[in-house]
Amino acid sequence: MIGGLCTTGEIDETKITKRKSNVGRVNDSHKEWLVGGICRETKGIFLIRVERRDSDTLMSVITENVLVGTRLATDCWRGYSRLAQVRFTHGTGNHSSNFLNSNNALIHTLNVENLWRWLKEYLKQKSMNRVWKLNENLVEYVFRRKHPNAFEFINN
Repeated sequence: MIGGLCTTGEIDETKITKRKSNVGRVNDSHKEWLVGGICRETKGIFLIRVERRDSDTLMSVITENVLVGTRLATDCWRGYSRLAQVRFTHGTGNHSSNFLNSNNALIHTLNVENLWRWLKEYLKQKSMNRVWKLNENLVEYVFRRKHPNAFEFINN
């Protein structure tokens, strides 16, 4: 769970591609959707693998992984339009015109976009082309983000 009162979370979705030896075309059967979020204040994250990228799926993932009262920043995709109706303060940034909201510079998804960049780099190093290992790799990534010095964490 991320967020809480007086915190801001950024939510986004991305496609993770899987190819054998990073060779060949990437078609839709070689892509997995991930929904993720990051809390700006605590740097806590969540990563959820989903089969469909639709409004109902997003709402379910967000309500299960984000605490009540969190301010949420997303892109302008219509799947997020119901967030304000549920229990969140919701702001959007339009990526097609700029990365920051022109009315409020605090509404952006730069942190979660950065999360995707580092996650994809990590998965490349882990040979993400093995689908059955994707969940393990996601769990390991979240653990390593939470505990940068895992050796000390395990010994204590």
